[in-house]
Amino acid sequence: MSREQRRIQKQLSLIRSIDPAGLMDPRQRFEHGIKDLAAGGVFRLDGRTFLVETIGTYTETDDTYDKTLDWRGYELKAVALETGVAHNLEWEEDDEIEVSLTTEEIKMARLAYDDGEPVAADSDDLDEIVEKGWDVSYGDVLFHYEDDYAAVYRRGGDGESREKVYFYEFEADDGTQLTIETWIARDDREAFQVFLSRAVDPEAIEVLVTGQASHG
Repeated sequence: MSREQRRIQKQLSLIRSIDPAGLMDPRQRFEHGIKDLAAGGVFRLDGRTFLVETIGTYTETDDTYDKTLDWRGYELKAVALETGVAHNLEWEEDDEIEVSLTTEEIKMARLAYDDGEPVAADSDDLDEIVEKGWDVSYGDVLFHYEDDYAAVYRRGGDGESREKVYFYEFEADDGTQLTIETWIARDDREAFQVFLSRAVDPEAIEVLVTGQASHG
């Protein structure tokens, strides 16, 4: 079976997994929002339909990962049914709900300092970027340092084992967000993921199926 055939087979499998009995009346779809989505949920955004595969929770901690702080964020791993491409829809709530959607995962090796020197996959180098307030570039786009913090991630919500992650957040002049995630294993080995994302209007999310559970 070719890669294209496997991709189509996966898309068809995902579509078949949607329970038609859970589809909402079109008049009720915008009465629900991102907080109501869970695994198995389906939503439309920007003309595409997404199936939520899993949900995870991020909780901010101090730099030792021992003390829990106030911030909490949610990540919905969702697949666009038209393309089979996976995206992360992330949201948090302070005074209002803020939502972002990943648009691309890129290689760490493609990041550079503003002088063109590659950014090393090393947390000490990333910490120096934070301390000096340096910009990083991807292609021709310059991203400015915004924030950094430690968090623990729980797959499936609050009840599962926790993973340590450190975030470095940058933003371009046009609002495109770049996030470097440093995942720390039990033996202290580091793995890096880099995502581009953009802000999403939560009111633009049309919920077709809520899924297995909802957030309070």
